[in-house]
Parts: sequence; structure tokens; C-alpha cells
Amino acid sequence: MGEEITYKKLCDLYRDEKASNSMVKLSLEFDSGVAAFISKSGGGGREKENAERMLQNILRLRRQKIIFRALAGRDEHRTEGMTEGEHALFDRMCALVEGEEGRIAKIMAGKYEPVPYSNGKTDLALNATEKTEIYGKAENEERIAKSDAAEAVIASVSPTADFKKLRILKDVQAFRGLDGKTWGPYKTGDEISLPLEEAQVIERGRLAETVQ
Repeated sequence: MGEEITYKKLCDLYRDEKASNSMVKLSLEFDSGVAAFISKSGGGGREKENAERMLQNILRLRRQKIIFRALAGRDEHRTEGMTEGEHALFDRMCALVEGEEGRIAKIMAGKYEPVPYSNGKTDLALNATEKTEIYGKAENEERIAKSDAAEAVIASVSPTADFKKLRILKDVQAFRGLDGKTWGPYKTGDEISLPLEEAQVIERGRLAETVQ
């Protein structure tokens, strides 16, 4: 049986998730509880619309934190307080980071292996058919699953006109904002300006610091 979810619990969770750099601890059964809550909510109505909007924002915020946790502390493999689905996402993101570090290590050792691509598109821009054409039908489904997991690298906060100046502490790959705009990639030492909320996400991942 899933965790019991109420409108008030969602409001409290949304407030706490926005206010903290860390993930608010949830149970493994949170996802099934959310599904039950939505199912019981029935038809439309302002409260149901607000609840769905809050849920989307909560899950986007948590997804970002999971991704930056994988980037900043993969060796620790800290999954406490994550839902069942978040555990799985974290494992996939760690695998992606590990694979990329391995690719870079080979390059630094003087070895090069070409990476498949199509017309300059990254995996983020490829549909399922194009991925099959590139990787071949015999390609293990895990490769496609890892590529799809990378789509989670999306800025999950609302756009704002306010910008913040940052100094990059660790290389940051390009990511796509909620409005569809691409930010990055950035190299260690770069001084950049980002919309305030996107900047806060980078800082939460300990990938940048504020420039006074």
C-alpha cells in the first residue's frame, strides 16, 4: 500500500523542497501514494490543478538534486530519502557519469574511440528510431535507457529576469532550461551569468560559487 498523500502534505513538501539544498526525505512508497492521490482526486477543479502543478515542480526539483548528487558525489552512492523511482534514476545517472569518466580517461591515456552521432544531434535530440539506426538493432537496450535518462538534465525552476554571476568550480555539461533555452557547457574557472534560479541549481550541486 502506498504512502497516504494529502493536499496539505504536498504544500508542505513543495515549500520544504524549494527551501533546502538537500532532498527532503520521502518513503519508497511515495510514487504509488501520489498515483492513488491523483486517482482519488477525480475530475478537474482548482485544488486538483494546483496539486498537479505542485507535484510537477516537486519532482523536477528533486530530479535536479539527484542529477547533481550523481555528478558531485558518485562514489558515495547516497540514496537515503529517495523514492523507488528516484533510486533507479540515481543509479542510471551514476552509470552515465561513470561511462563519461571512462571515455575521458581513455582519451587522456592516448586512446580514442568514436562516439556514434547523427547529423550533429546529441542523444537528447534523437528519437527512438534514430537511436536504433545509429546504435544498431543488436545494441543493448541499456544504452538507450541511459540516453533517455540524460533527458532529466533539465533546469526545473521557472524562468526569471534576475541573473546571478558565478565562477565554475567543476566542468558543467550543457543543460536545457524549462523554457527550452540551452545553458553551457562551462569549463572550470569560467565566470558566467545565469538566471537566478538556474544559478541556484548549479550551486546546489557544488559546481559553482557566487562571484561578489
